[in-house]
Amino acid sequence: MFIHRRRGWEVPERQATPEAAVAGRRGVIAGVLAAGVASPAAAQFNLFSAKAPPQMASRKPLEAPRNARYDAGRPISGEQDASTYNNYYEFGLSKSVYDQAKALVESPWNIAITGMVAKPRTIGFEDLMKQVKLEERVYRHRCVEAWAMTVPWVGFPLADLVKLAEPQSSAKYMVFTTLADPKTMPSLKQSWYPWPYTEGVTMEEAMNELAFLTVGMYGKAVPPQNGAPIRLTLPWKYGFKSAKSIVKVEFTDKRPVSFWEALQDSEYGFWANVNPAVPHPRWSQAKERLLGNRRDGGDADLERLRRVRGRDVHRQEERAAIRLSARPPILPRVLAVLAALCLVGAFALALFYPPTMPLQRLVAQFDQQLLLTAQEWVREHWGDGSGRPFSSRCWCGRAGWFRWPARSSSPAWP
Repeated sequence: MFIHRRRGWEVPERQATPEAAVAGRRGVIAGVLAAGVASPAAAQFNLFSAKAPPQMASRKPLEAPRNARYDAGRPISGEQDASTYNNYYEFGLSKSVYDQAKALVESPWNIAITGMVAKPRTIGFEDLMKQVKLEERVYRHRCVEAWAMTVPWVGFPLADLVKLAEPQSSAKYMVFTTLADPKTMPSLKQSWYPWPYTEGVTMEEAMNELAFLTVGMYGKAVPPQNGAPIRLTLPWKYGFKSAKSIVKVEFTDKRPVSFWEALQDSEYGFWANVNPAVPHPRWSQAKERLLGNRRDGGDADLERLRRVRGRDVHRQEERAAIRLSARPPILPRVLAVLAALCLVGAFALALFYPPTMPLQRLVAQFDQQLLLTAQEWVREHWGDGSGRPFSSRCWCGRAGWFRWPARSSSPAWP
């Protein structure tokens, strides 16, 4: 039989370089040369990534003076970082939803003001902008996932909208509802989420000077993935409290149940105030990861979160939280299994070993106590009201194949 052995310089046909790659080698060389004049990050994207860095669409510039009273006390995050790392579940569970969010229709945009107000009405976004005065504030934004950024937001105080709505004195809460458009938001098909996205604050929080309605960032109109055309910004609360793309504002006297609170109230409560001393049930809040901070590994963490095992970490955590919320406590189940094993073992000892030796007599007495306890439980839970169980022959089964051995020390049914 002839055995073909390849020489060292021979390679299989399947390992040959594709023709297109060989023909385009000059483009690769040009990319290497471009790395000398381009930024290292851009060159790395061009040479080794599947696609180029995201290019944000141009947004309408907004003229708004910066309010010096609101200073975050740390450098402002890069616009690219703040605009490409977002949570917007209506468009997808990934952090990179800027492409999907381009489908958001921003005009015309109306906001319904309902509930306990002097006169319920619907106001257009452009009409609202004519009745408020815009300003720029630099706020810290902290996500419950422990990542953070510092953003110059453009908008107006939430208290201005409250004054325009003229709520009744009995109103205690404000409820914000996000747009839910099945035509442009694919995640609305996931029926296990309580769509539409809603969030709420108390009237005292709404009138706080820090509460802000945002229509822009970095001197331009806010992009879709960040909540265009109008969103809520609450710097002292975790990011999920800041509702995006608001289409409805309701005043009510009953405390609302928000989106994440309905899913897992033990992890995402109504108040959700930022407090590093209070850990999340599944991770610590003592430290935060600033987007774009290369000194503490921020960019590396960002890439790891985007690409680990081809999935998004937050998606895994959320599914785990939903499973955890539906899972019964484990300790009662373990105790029940141990009790059942002890009961079966005691029955087996009493069935196959007569009580002739002292140790066996002790086991038989223990077995008798277990059976009496089981009988009481059966009478209490499975009885028919007459004080007797459904089966008067043997509580373990009607067939009688597991009867107690006939001896004077064995208990009997009353």
